[in-house]
Amino acid sequence: MKPLISLIIPISPRENIDIFLRNLKKTKYPNKLEIIFAEGKNPSKQRNEAIKKSRGDIIYFLDSDSYPQKDIFQFLLKDFKKNIDGVGGPAINPESSSLIQKTFHSVLSSFLGSGMMRYRYKPKKGEGKENDFILCNFGLRKNVAKKFMLEGKLFNENLHPNEENELFSRLFEAKRKIIYDPNLIVFHEPRKTLLGFSKQIFNYGRGRMRHFIIRPKSFNPYFFMPTAFLLYLILTPFLYNFFGFVSILPLISYIILVLYYAFLFSFKNFNPLYIFSVPLSYFILHISYGMGLLYGIFSERKLSQEPIKVKKICMKK
Repeated sequence: MKPLISLIIPISPRENIDIFLRNLKKTKYPNKLEIIFAEGKNPSKQRNEAIKKSRGDIIYFLDSDSYPQKDIFQFLLKDFKKNIDGVGGPAINPESSSLIQKTFHSVLSSFLGSGMMRYRYKPKKGEGKENDFILCNFGLRKNVAKKFMLEGKLFNENLHPNEENELFSRLFEAKRKIIYDPNLIVFHEPRKTLLGFSKQIFNYGRGRMRHFIIRPKSFNPYFFMPTAFLLYLILTPFLYNFFGFVSILPLISYIILVLYYAFLFSFKNFNPLYIFSVPLSYFILHISYGMGLLYGIFSERKLSQEPIKVKKICMKK
């Protein structure tokens, strides 16, 4: 008998789930799926409450605005036949998205954009590392989830976003065997506007800082490069007075790198508009993240502790 999969999906109050269910029915799902929607204003608490109500052997996390590729459950079950605790894969951009959405995804999936985290947005080969995993496409054995629940909570209910990164830190610290499967793909659209993208990245930066404050051992100076770049831009006029042309060499190098990626994406996608959209998107990404990190030092977001409404749906063939 195939193990039962419990899908955990946090939703906002009164969110319409019809589109999600229609997309889910297009997949080759097992004979039976348990789908658990947790409604509330605190995604971390929503997921914890949904896990408590789940009956599956495998807990699989999805977002309500993402949808799995056709064969994802076949790959998921095949992976869990191995001696593993969890498995994840990338969240990629659907072909139907707009030019600006494709730009955001291209930027996020590049080394200059996300560095060590870029494989959250595109498939990779080889062993998965902590920063390769994204929560809208991640499966975990129920017994592992229960063990973490007994120790406290699977997700920190005072942290969002970045609750997933804090969880992955603990999973890897506990030496849990987590693998990355490039065939395990979900489709997830980026934000639709520059303002929406900026707000999203700002919140990522703020959440990362709160993550570091909650778990100091997870601190990584790499994530402060956007903040260093932001401070450098602010100080450049003063530095130029003392060091002259030398002080703007880092800025020139940055511009050259950004233009390189802009022309590269334009060539790969046969669209010259990337030459204009890519540089702006990189700048927004780095500045917004840097500002979010600084803001996170002084601002602790109070997340809702209101009761969570849990709704179960059993989908059968």
